[in-house]
Amino acid sequence: MGRGEKQLQQEQQQQQQEQQQQQQEELDAWPGNGAHGGPQELNSTGDEREGKEETQDDVAVRLASCLAKLGLAATDAGSDAAIASAWAAASTRDQDARAQLDAARAKHTDIQEKVARVGVWRRQLQTQLADLEAETAARNENVATLNQEVESFRVKRSEYAQQRREALAALQNVDLERISHQAILEKRARLDRALQRQKELRDLHRPYHDLSTDARAATQQVAQARQTLSNLDAQFQRLVAGLSL
Repeated sequence: MGRGEKQLQQEQQQQQQEQQQQQQEELDAWPGNGAHGGPQELNSTGDEREGKEETQDDVAVRLASCLAKLGLAATDAGSDAAIASAWAAASTRDQDARAQLDAARAKHTDIQEKVARVGVWRRQLQTQLADLEAETAARNENVATLNQEVESFRVKRSEYAQQRREALAALQNVDLERISHQAILEKRARLDRALQRQKELRDLHRPYHDLSTDARAATQQVAQARQTLSNLDAQFQRLVAGLSL
């Protein structure tokens, strides 16, 4: 609950208590106010009571004072219509205060519900953000591993290319007439194995031949390749579904 709404509710409760207290004081000030909340019958015989005996004039003065406090412009202090009007005015004020309090409570309840919904949305967004961060970290790790493999393939390719150049240079400098037939076959076999290994490495490296050396650009290329593969798979599934029909 906000500070302003709490203060408004406290002021309304205080105002309602003051109105009830004022009404009770005014009722207590009426002559002959009994346990049932209504004026009792005045003793018309003029019997002596405890204390000073009140005359009809004294009773009229007290009733006029009470009605004046309630804001009534009645000439007859003991008028039942004036008393009923005073009760109606007090009841109206009490109903207005209760209506304002109910409206404030309803507004407070609505705000609490909105705050609860915002809290749920916030937790959902935090969960989605954590999932996205985990997915991004996993993708970055995959890209880093892929870059390491590509770099390793490039290094091996360079090594075998260097070995091939060295082998070709050695063959050019060898006097074939001075070496045996068996040595030539062995050198040729070694050269064939080197060429075969180079071909295998080239085949392994071919899917990554166009991959950028920049990690961010490589990530985009990998994502595009995955999207293309997903589209091809979807087309294949539709084709299979059409054939099954």
